[in-house]
Amino acid sequence: AQTPRTSHKINGKQKVKVIALINRICTSIDSDGGTMLTENEMSDRADRWADEVEDILLTDGEEKLDPTVFDEIEEYFKTFERDEEKSQNCKGFEKIESFIKEERASGLKRREAARLLAASEEVRLAAEVAELKSYRLKQESLATDQDLARKIADAERGHVRRKFVIAKA
Repeated sequence: AQTPRTSHKINGKQKVKVIALINRICTSIDSDGGTMLTENEMSDRADRWADEVEDILLTDGEEKLDPTVFDEIEEYFKTFERDEEKSQNCKGFEKIESFIKEERASGLKRREAARLLAASEEVRLAAEVAELKSYRLKQESLATDQDLARKIADAERGHVRRKFVIAKA
């Protein structure tokens, strides 16, 4: 009896197909949208994937896969997981960087707005202080005018009294 031939390595075309299938398997698992599959559905899905792997790897009438092929496929899965983890880390860092840039930009805008508000408040306060000084000066001026009018009235009365004294004499 003739023993079935087994391949010891995955060739280039098979490798591309296996890696594409692994990517499809992993991305479909990640993108199930949170829906829970029943045990039968999960089993059917796994069986379909296993059949696809066999179709890809069994060529030229082979009946059985070499165990080293499974190690190689497992290595492809590990490679995919490492690459996916790196990708997720990069995406996380990019999100953090964009958040930091947005916060810097919005912080700059908030500081500029605060400076403008502080400057406008300063101008408003300076205007109010100037108005109060003007009012105080007017009040002081009125008080000075009243004081001057009283002195003039006193001087006139004194003058009139002296005239009166001179006229009596």
